[in-house]
Amino acid sequence: MKTFVTSTLNTAVNSMLQLDPASEKRLRKLQGVVVAIEILPFHYILQMLVNDNALHVQEEAILQPDIIIRGTPLQMTALAFNQDQKQKFFAEDIAIEGNAELAQDVLHLFNHLHIDWEELLSNFIGDAPAYHAGQMMRRTTRWLRNIEQSFTNNVDE
Repeated sequence: MKTFVTSTLNTAVNSMLQLDPASEKRLRKLQGVVVAIEILPFHYILQMLVNDNALHVQEEAILQPDIIIRGTPLQMTALAFNQDQKQKFFAEDIAIEGNAELAQDVLHLFNHLHIDWEELLSNFIGDAPAYHAGQMMRRTTRWLRNIEQSFTNNVDE
């Protein structure tokens, strides 16, 4: 089970990084860096080693980490997906130990991923359907942001 999780995580993360050509340059800057991610409250530790222009995820903590990132699964998910609130989550919930400059570079690697999902989808369903699917996703995203803003305003009042 554990090898399935790390294997799936390796494949998913590296596939996403390959979809953004600029990530190769950011990965080169991090060659040899070891990042330990500790999932609280379980104290489950994953190590990521940047090597050969890829991230290698392993469960064994066999290398001395340059950076340790600690947080709950919910906090890690919020950090990954909530682009507008990233500073808030980083400051209040996620604990980072080690080289602060390297931590910034690791966050920069993921924060600046620019994947053209529409182009990727067009390889499977064609240009016109992919364009319309992209338009629908952008409208849905704007609608959800408006609902979130309206809800926030109503709660504030």
